[in-house]
Amino acid sequence: MQDAGLSNISVTNSAINNLPPDVDLVITHRDLTERAMRQVPQAQHISLTNFLDSGLYTSLTERLVAAQRHIDNEVKVTDSLKDSFDDTNNNLFQLGADNIFLGRKAATKEEAIRFAGEQLVKGATSSRNMCRRCWTAKKLTSTYLGESIAVPHGTIEAKDRVLKTGVVFCQYPEGVRFGEEDEVARLVIGIAARNNEHIQVITSLTNALDDETVIERLAKTTSVDEVLALLNK
Repeated sequence: MQDAGLSNISVTNSAINNLPPDVDLVITHRDLTERAMRQVPQAQHISLTNFLDSGLYTSLTERLVAAQRHIDNEVKVTDSLKDSFDDTNNNLFQLGADNIFLGRKAATKEEAIRFAGEQLVKGATSSRNMCRRCWTAKKLTSTYLGESIAVPHGTIEAKDRVLKTGVVFCQYPEGVRFGEEDEVARLVIGIAARNNEHIQVITSLTNALDDETVIERLAKTTSVDEVLALLNK
């Protein structure tokens, strides 16, 4: 949007419970849209299944550019996490070789999520209670981003159990079903984050995974060094 000259629009990630009453537009996964509409019924809502669908964002930007030609007043989109979003922390999302697990297999998404949680516990990023809470929460809420990527992370209630922000990268070449028939994840990236740092981590991930060829390489590689090179750029 900045490239399109829409400098008067503020865009941020937010938990549904934190959506402010003056938000204009809310984009959510389809599993969460109904909750978002109850929270801020006056806002416009866009429901999607693939957060990495660049076509949707391009179309939305074009609509906003067209609207700006006729509307002079400032358009505001929620900035409720501004105080907790530290964009100067460049080292927040840094993987190490010990955080990467290639060639894994899982029969269910619960099994894949449980494994990611166990590795976060082993890495001393979270307590075992956090792992249990994360696994339970994912029965209720989709963590599938699209493009064969799933990002399970803890709930707001479990943040006090996180010792430090951490990430684990788990590759499932044969895929794990995370929801609908076409929601098959080959990359499961577990996050344990303090405060709202998971939003910064997810932002870093989506930037790093904005290329289909990169995703394909990550899903097939047998080299930990290649994963590090692709994600720690």
